[in-house]
Amino acid sequence: MDGFGVRTAGDPLRVAPAVTAAIRSVDREQPITNMQTMAKAIHNHAIGLNYMAALMGVFGALALCLSAIASMV
Repeated sequence: MDGFGVRTAGDPLRVAPAVTAAIRSVDREQPITNMQTMAKAIHNHAIGLNYMAALMGVFGALALCLSAIASMV
């Protein structure tokens, strides 16, 4: 993933037009895609890990129930 980050003190979406203009002033042909906040980037990156953690929790609970049933027999 190629890209760069811009730190801002205020709302990051408010400086997006200025960042776009700065990039365009250097290279007009440079495509600007997938502009997002760092919080959104972290969320998008971690969503797969959250899904896997929930899935492992379900399988763990299922294993616990099966072992409890097996010990009663």
